Amino acid sequence: MQVEIERKFQVLDGWEIPPGAGVVLIRQAYLTDPAAAVEVRVRSMDDRYFMTVKKPVETSGGKALTRHEVEFPIGASVFEPLWEMASARLEKERWTVPCEGCSPVVDVYRGNNLGLRVAEVEFTTPEAADAFVPPAWFGPEITGVRRWGNRALAQPPTAG
Repeated sequence: MQVEIERKFQVLDGWEIPPGAGVVLIRQAYLTDPAAAVEVRVRSMDDRYFMTVKKPVETSGGKALTRHEVEFPIGASVFEPLWEMASARLEKERWTVPCEGCSPVVDVYRGNNLGLRVAEVEFTTPEAADAFVPPAWFGPEITGVRRWGNRALAQPPTAG
């Protein structure tokens, strides 16, 4: 079982995708209730498909969000029906951004979250996550804020 250690930030207005950034189109569908402790999702990344299960580590502490993660490849024939069954879905472009001292990805959302941009940095240890100093183009930190999580962002808009 892998452990995912990450921190997430809003991206400041005015930031532009730099030359040399790579992009992949991501579609994610959530198969568990947003309030459930365990998150189950399916994801397509261009022409690759995965199922992922995540659960928070009880004693994570520090600044990072730390979760146990199990991820495995699935075929399009499994992904597509699960995508259609799920009511919580999102689409985004994931840009791998060159940056000195870290390897962030920036998610640029489509659909109901059009224009939202979130930077995410993964770490190998909690100590590295705690010591991380965000670059100037990172905005406020949103690590662990439920409404900024992909599972919450994937929920259909409420009528109102």
